[in-house]
Amino acid sequence: MIPYGRHQLSAEDRAAVLAVLESGWLTGGPEVAGFEADLAKVVSAPSVVCCSSGTAALHLIAAAIGAPPGAWWIVPPTTFIATVQAGLYAGYRPVFADVDPETGLIAVAAVRDLVDAAADHGATVAAVVPVDLNGHPAPIPELAELLDPMMIPIVRDAAHSLGAADVGGIPVGGDPRVL
Repeated sequence: MIPYGRHQLSAEDRAAVLAVLESGWLTGGPEVAGFEADLAKVVSAPSVVCCSSGTAALHLIAAAIGAPPGAWWIVPPTTFIATVQAGLYAGYRPVFADVDPETGLIAVAAVRDLVDAAADHGATVAAVVPVDLNGHPAPIPELAELLDPMMIPIVRDAAHSLGAADVGGIPVGGDPRVL
């Protein structure tokens, strides 16, 4: 079997985990605030809010958008189920956009076609949710060029790309056009 990843847990990592467990702050507290501040620097974001999981983060964003029930939540089919379920939890209709056969990332042309189809059917698009795969960032600049004039939010599922940068060197998480 070829392992997907090789996780390592150093003595320093173990000590840090034990320190948090022994501090009485299992959730919240100074370590979380420090982590959020450090992560904000890494991704060049004004702030970061930690959640218990990527699923929870996507759900919070979907709910915060506040689009009407049945609005389209456009996602690629190459993703973990949480990307789709976040929209469902918020009452949106998942609609799958084709992916680029070379990259497996959401295809901008497919998104354009779906946005046009939504308009033709009188549907609202709650958001477009590109997914980064294996460290490869989704085509955010092209999506923003398409979606910004229509004020359609981009909700990025970047679980696979922490530490990566978009075209132009913008760290994943630091583009102000993306939720």
